[in-house]
Amino acid sequence: PNQTVVSATWDQVSEIENALSDHSIKFKRLSSPQPFHSPQLIPEAEKMHLFAKKNALPTFLRTPFFSSVTHSWFPLGENIQEKINIIKDEQYSKIVCHYL
Repeated sequence: PNQTVVSATWDQVSEIENALSDHSIKFKRLSSPQPFHSPQLIPEAEKMHLFAKKNALPTFLRTPFFSSVTHSWFPLGENIQEKINIIKDEQYSKIVCHYL
């Protein structure tokens, strides 16, 4: 690959940067507020499940919405509960928890 993204602790990223520098490999540290799609998010998965169970999500939209999980638009005025359930199942469990 021409580019690779690494998600790790700060210390681990520093070690990787040092190893890359030793081999004259270019790198750039990305500014990211969370370790997206990383095992570091596993502790947050249960919190997300509890939130989703306790809080009702909208069943009708006032603004058009495109889901990167279902790869489809959620049209205005259509009951979206089934699509919301798909997102809950896919986004909250499989993507984060597949690292377990």
